[in-house]
Amino acid sequence: VAGTSFDFRSAKIIASEFLADDDQRKVKGYDHAFLLQAKGDVKKVAAHVWSADEKLQLKVYTTAPALQFYSGNFLGGTPSRGTEPYA
Repeated sequence: VAGTSFDFRSAKIIASEFLADDDQRKVKGYDHAFLLQAKGDVKKVAAHVWSADEKLQLKVYTTAPALQFYSGNFLGGTPSRGTEPYA
């Protein structure tokens, strides 16, 4: 996956690359399983995502051999908990 929109070894803006990939643009984002290098090491972060303003973040620790990453591909217009719909 090196050099593709699936290369998450370095931090990046999620939408920056999948919008450039024809196949990913058709499905509006990610909904994929990623195999993890180290199974069972709950002391090591398996995934870390955060909002552009860094007010919201998620760190995933797991003993599972993989994780599923879903970027909310078809949530646009869906009502959120607040008054605004998802973008």
